[in-house]
Amino acid sequence: MFNKILGIDFGLSQAGLSFSDGLLAQPFGSLKTVDIDKAIAEIAKIVEKQGIDKIVIGISERDMARKTKQFGEKIKNITGKQVIYQDETLTSFEAKQAMIKSGKPRKKRRSEEHQVAACMILQDFLDSL
Repeated sequence: MFNKILGIDFGLSQAGLSFSDGLLAQPFGSLKTVDIDKAIAEIAKIVEKQGIDKIVIGISERDMARKTKQFGEKIKNITGKQVIYQDETLTSFEAKQAMIKSGKPRKKRRSEEHQVAACMILQDFLDSL
């Protein structure tokens, strides 16, 4: 049996979510992160409701990496779940390019970009296992 894993593409205004209970990541929505405490409370609800075993968060470089780790530590402290950081270099760019190739309209791309990036982050993690 596979672990249930939540993938997160963390951004300062929005986070994309993905989910896996097997070998493939799938989109799971997005949420606003302007109010970090509210976002973390929402994630904690998702973790409990979905029976999530671990959380994979995309991490970049410099100041954003520090903010992502602070976000991840808060999630870990509230949920008690293992938080794993996965390199997210270029995932937002790749997500945007994949949606352009698939013919998604610009407005739809903007609303789904973080979810697709979260899928790419989680899929990279799954593929590395």
